[in-house]
Amino acid sequence: MDRMPKLWTLTREEKMKRRKQFIASKEFTEATWTMLILFNQNSQAIVRLIEAEGLMIKELQSEVSEAEEVRRESQLSRQELDGG
Repeated sequence: MDRMPKLWTLTREEKMKRRKQFIASKEFTEATWTMLILFNQNSQAIVRLIEAEGLMIKELQSEVSEAEEVRRESQLSRQELDGG
C-alpha cells in the first residue's frame, strides 16, 4: 500500500496536482461537489455568526460601561445632595 504523505507536508504545487487528480477521478461525483458547496456555505455562515456575536459583545460592553458611568454620576449627585 502506497503511503500518502500528510497534506500539510505537501507543497502548494503538489496539493494542486492532487486536487486536479481527485476532481478528474471517478470518486468525485455530483454528491461530492454538493457536499463541498454545503460545507463552504456552512463555514461562511459560522464565520458571520462569530463576527455578529463579537459585535453584540462589544455593544453590550459599551452599554454596561455607560450604565456604570450613569450609576457613578448618580451616586456622586446623591452624596452632594446629602452634604457629603
